[in-house]
Order: sequence, then structure tokens, then C-alpha cells
Amino acid sequence: MLHGLFTYGAIKDIGLGYKTGYLLLIGVVLKVSYEQVFGAGQQITEMIGARVATEAHLVGVISGIIVFICIFSLQAILKRTR
Repeated sequence: MLHGLFTYGAIKDIGLGYKTGYLLLIGVVLKVSYEQVFGAGQQITEMIGARVATEAHLVGVISGIIVFICIFSLQAILKRTR
């Protein structure tokens, strides 16, 4: 959930012209990509006492992108019909 919101916010920032949105998006994509290749860090796993659900982080990022596309498309359709 958090990764999806973070991704959506970064893309929204890019759409609004904030250059920091690019840094946020690159950061979350690199983090999730790293987790997919190498897994979660051992320190994090030990700290929370459970396996980190890296797949959920990937699904969150993808969901954030999909939600942004849906909202953007809906706004474009509504603009055209007015």
C-alpha cells in the first residue's frame, strides 16, 4: 500500500512539474528492483522478526502506476465531454 501511494505521489509530482518527483520515482523503482533481485536485507528481516514481502512492494508500485493512469485517463475523458 505504502509503495503504491509513494509511486502515485511521485508521478503526480512529475505531472505538476516538480522535478523532485523524478528522484522519488527513480528511488522507489531502484529500491523495489533491488529487492526483487537480491531480496530484502538481512538486518530488516531480523529487525521485524519476519520475512519481508518484497512481492507486495512490487505489486504496490505497479498498482500506483495503474491508479495514476486510470485517474489521468478519467480526467482526460471528463475534460473532453465538457
